[in-house]
Amino acid sequence: MASFDPKSFSRNEWGILGGVLVAFIGLFFDAWHVSAKSVRAGGLTFGGGSYSWTGWHFAGLWVPVLILAVPAALIVVVRALRRDLIPGNLPIGTRLVVLAALAVAVLIEMIRGLTYDSAPSGSGIDAGASFGTYLVCIATAVAAAFAAIDFKESGESLPTLPARSGPATPTEPSDPAV
Repeated sequence: MASFDPKSFSRNEWGILGGVLVAFIGLFFDAWHVSAKSVRAGGLTFGGGSYSWTGWHFAGLWVPVLILAVPAALIVVVRALRRDLIPGNLPIGTRLVVLAALAVAVLIEMIRGLTYDSAPSGSGIDAGASFGTYLVCIATAVAAAFAAIDFKESGESLPTLPARSGPATPTEPSDPAV
């Protein structure tokens, strides 16, 4: 069995892996919270309290991390440790796949973070995104930034569309009367 060599990973690959790991850990923190102030009426005190939900309660957070970011990190690991498992004739490079997956994950997380319900001001209720949401979004964005740097430094090119066969411009029908 081969031994693990941390030097087989580049700085950018460590950045991608670290960002995805922190994003995964961020799912366990509070992602959304609601709290209400107690109300005093007629000598009695009503309500008051708070509740919060973790990132596992919101598909807008755990789906991008588990379906896009974690597989992207696995591609990075396989590329660094077992390059022989990746076919050489892929139409799209693995660095572009990792970058695209992380960019889409960031986009979904940001949309979810911006669309959390909130309470109207002055209602005595505070509701909104919490630490876990920000941690997941920032960590995935950091991983995507490292993926972009890795893609640029690798010299990997964007895929090109296949060339069309036949004339590039439409031909005019010939007029038999002329």
